[in-house]
Amino acid sequence: MTPFAISLIEETFAKIEPQKDAFAKHFYEDLFATAPETRPYFDGKDMDEQGAKLMAAITSVVEGLSDIESLIPKAEEIAQQHVAYGVQPGDYDTFGASLMRTLARTLEADFHQEAEMAWDELYNLLATVMKFAAYDVGGRGFKPTRPAGQKPFWKFW
Repeated sequence: MTPFAISLIEETFAKIEPQKDAFAKHFYEDLFATAPETRPYFDGKDMDEQGAKLMAAITSVVEGLSDIESLIPKAEEIAQQHVAYGVQPGDYDTFGASLMRTLARTLEADFHQEAEMAWDELYNLLATVMKFAAYDVGGRGFKPTRPAGQKPFWKFW
């Protein structure tokens, strides 16, 4: 990610952080309204606690943007945990769409095209890493590997 994209994410997140509980609540309202099939993933969960976990994860990502490679192992671990909850690869797109709508709703005019593109880039990067870590991509037991010395694919962004 470019320094400009990182700064846009950091600036916009600074506006979200003071209202993080409302942000999480709006996110889950949007997710359940637009994708009710995701509701069972949260059966029996305390949604206030779930919202706090969501915001902690987003905070951790934003704080780690200067060393994005350090975020990869945690993202892979979380993805593998989510498989046990029944999360499917397509659910990442559903989640991402709700995240983007919630960002737009919360940030309003501050969620201009450049900010949207930065958040979209970040989300798609992490979602791709998570899907590779958690699923048998292409049905061939594929796990991304790279020759020694080759940059990880996320370094090309």
